[in-house]
Amino acid sequence: RDMTRRVHKVLHQAFAFAVKDELIDNNPMSSVKKPPAEAKPRKEFAEVGDVLAFLNGFKYRDHRWHTLLWTAYRTGARRGELLALQWDDIDLEHGEIRIGKQLGKDGSIQPPKTGKANRTITIDLDLDVPVLRKHMQRKRGRADRYRTSIDGSSFVFAPETKDSKQYNSNCKQPYSKNNISKQFVRSAKGTTMEGFTFHDLRHAHASHLLADGASIAGVSARLGHAKVSVTLDTYAHSMPSDDPKLAKAGADRIREALAAQD
Repeated sequence: RDMTRRVHKVLHQAFAFAVKDELIDNNPMSSVKKPPAEAKPRKEFAEVGDVLAFLNGFKYRDHRWHTLLWTAYRTGARRGELLALQWDDIDLEHGEIRIGKQLGKDGSIQPPKTGKANRTITIDLDLDVPVLRKHMQRKRGRADRYRTSIDGSSFVFAPETKDSKQYNSNCKQPYSKNNISKQFVRSAKGTTMEGFTFHDLRHAHASHLLADGASIAGVSARLGHAKVSVTLDTYAHSMPSDDPKLAKAGADRIREALAAQD
């Protein structure tokens, strides 16, 4: 079907040029209906147990990587949004992360992807805040060793080792987006997340919330989607079916109506 659509497009364009050059009067393809697009294959999302098993593998081995992956999974934030986070964007006392910028492909800080991407994401005070608080303590400890400091403008997720141990000890240089994606693929090999990408942590977050009964509008706002329809198109198949409830509701209404007639 995809090939048929391409042939339709090529022929339509060819005849359009012929009409423009006055070789023919009308485009015969104008009356030919364009074949419908093939349905996109259903996206499969990682299971909760698989994600957690993967994350736990780095909990003690690489705290920086673990914290980034954990925050990605627990917030559903985009890769660029996470890498642009500075400590001023995080309120550990109230459990809030403010998203208002993103890291561009060229490494510059840019406005968020859409207007709806400007948002505040709530994180759990018992589950998520301790992970970020410990991450901050380690960053500050490293900065102290090299007589630098971590402040509000320091990036939350920043590389540490390059040409010297002191490199980026004040965390003013963010990670590279491409490096993060490549590191994820390498890290996932031979694990429960092999075959998935860094972005799939965002998909996992959303699909798990919906499977637990969260509203599509609430998840859409949390993800920063421009429209709820984007969220629905992507994650509808991961939502629990309401069909049994609908059947019961319809049957109950009929039973009430029949009882009233007796």
